[in-house]
Parts: sequence; structure tokens; C-alpha cells
Amino acid sequence: MEGEETGRLSIRERRQRQYWDAGPQDFLVEAPPFPRKVMMELSNGCNHACLFCANPHMRRRVGRMDPGLASRLIVEAREAGAEEIGFYTTGEPFIHKDLARFTAEASRAGYRYIFMNTNGALATPDRARPVLDGGVNSVKFSINAGSRATYEAIHGRDEFDLVMANLEDMSRYRREKGLDVWLAVSMVITQPVANEVESLRQRVLPFVDEFIAFECGSQVGQMDVAERMLSVGREAPRNQSICSQPFTVLYITQEGHLDLCCIDYHNYLAVTEIGERHVRDAWNDAAFRDIRARHLRGDLAGTLCGTCWQGCSQRAEPLRPDLATSINKEDFDRQVAALIDARLSSPADIGR
Repeated sequence: MEGEETGRLSIRERRQRQYWDAGPQDFLVEAPPFPRKVMMELSNGCNHACLFCANPHMRRRVGRMDPGLASRLIVEAREAGAEEIGFYTTGEPFIHKDLARFTAEASRAGYRYIFMNTNGALATPDRARPVLDGGVNSVKFSINAGSRATYEAIHGRDEFDLVMANLEDMSRYRREKGLDVWLAVSMVITQPVANEVESLRQRVLPFVDEFIAFECGSQVGQMDVAERMLSVGREAPRNQSICSQPFTVLYITQEGHLDLCCIDYHNYLAVTEIGERHVRDAWNDAAFRDIRARHLRGDLAGTLCGTCWQGCSQRAEPLRPDLATSINKEDFDRQVAALIDARLSSPADIGR
């Protein structure tokens, strides 16, 4: 398809293909070809604390990917056949001071599509413009409220005006420089902001190519409490029996582990360490082949994959306890509920 060849699929189309579609059948094997898409967790830290997100409650040590490792993996993944690279998973990419360097390195390596998601607060002109100049193809701002008051309640930071200013500057800069950058805004719909979707849409459309809103979800079962407390509906059901992620996308954590999912906050789905191996060899080592075989036969009970894809009630345990940070789920859920209650304790004041 022309859109696939040019990389010009919308964020909505890409999200559909990544999370809901099964993907190419020739990839659904224990040892699939090296994936076309790579996502690197430059940092698992975040400067915001969104109510629907597990990041504010994360017990895993916060860190940044070693610059030398990041540069090496950018090149190795491209050598192995990757065509797209995203510089985020569980954290905020602008936390890493070398983001512009990595964007430029990915561009020189020949990736046809370089993308990232940001809350936008750190994407100030002095930080964002070098990233745009470095060759990024798509930047999505995650703005999850349509007013300053509700933004602070959801994001935990009074930075709505700052984020809007950064978005407008990025839009203006790409136009002035003639940069071919797809700019988008996404909004997670929660109960406090359900009536602000259209107002945010109208606010940002003059500056972006796309606006997408979607329901608050459970983040592969990690935030099921937040889903119950905040959601206004259900996400669209998956239309296939096998999750395509372990077969079609390479996820790399900031520690240098290969993971099965982009929203694994405690490395419960970390499969193997890359170490000194070429990333091509790590992609199909024995541990990866084993977990893919489990996916193919539906044997996922006791894993986050089973919680997410099959609705298993059995408690999830790490695939590799030595790579993960184990948590007490009951304590975690209580902490999530307490934060939501504290932020929304005066609903009459929210949105004024």
C-alpha cells in the first residue's frame, strides 16, 4: 500500500495496526524475521503523573539509557532490517538530554520513519527544535484535558499553558523551516474531561495534522483500578486471538532488556538481556522463542500478556524475576485509588 511505503499512515491507523490487528502471518512464528519497528525506552522516568498511568506508581528504578548503548542499538537494528524507530515506551523521551542526538543518528542510519510521544512540557523550543532538525518524522503530544484546571487534576502539573505554547511553537517552526513532520495530539478520555474532547480538538486543530481521542484503558491489567474509576466506556475489542507485539515489534528497555510490550512498567515482560550480542541475535534467542510459542498456543496464564489479552484472573508474575521489579498488586492498587481520590476529591472545583 502507498501509505505503508511512504510511512504516511495516521496515528489512528498506526495504533490500530499495532494494538488490534494481527499483522503479517509470516511473522506469527516462534522465530519471526527481524521486526520493521523498534521502540526504545530512552527513560522510564516522567515529569508528569497522569491519573490513568502506572508511571507515577512505578517501583522500578528510574534511569536513562546509556548513550553508547542507544547509539549502538540504533545502528544494529537498522542493519538487521528495522525501518521505523520510536523513542519512547513507558517514560517521557525529552527527559533524555541526548534525544536530538539519537534522532539525528537514526536519520543518518536510514530509518524511514522516526517518531515519538511526549507530554510536551519539556518540548520547549530550545529542546524541541534540534529534535525536529535531526530528522524526526512524527511527534504526538499527549494532552489529556481541555482546560487548565482539569489538566492539573489529570496530569498532576499546572502546565497546560506551557504545553500549548510548546505545541504552537513546534507547529510554527516546522512550517517556517519547511520540515515534513507529522504533528498530532492525543487525548485519553476520562470522566473528569469527557465533556472537553471537542473543545481540545478545536483548540489544537489549527496547529496539528491529527487529533485522536481514545478511552482510558487498564494498561495491560496494571491499571485496572484506574479503568474502573475513570473510564467512560470500553476500548474496541481485539479482533484476533494472538497479540502481534512479540512477533512484530522490538521493545528495548532503558536497562538494555528486550521486552514484549511498550507499557510494561516493572519489566514483568522483559525476556532477555541484550548484553554484547548483536540485537539481531537477541531477537530470536531461546527465551523469546519460548514465549512466542506460548502466545501461539494460548498458554499465557500468570503473565501480563494473559491478563491483557486473555483476561486471565491469575496473578501475573515476571517472566524473568531477575530483570523485573516485583510488586504487591494489592498495595499498588490502593496507591492508585488513593491518588485518584485525592486529585478528584473536590469535583465541583475541577473545570472551573
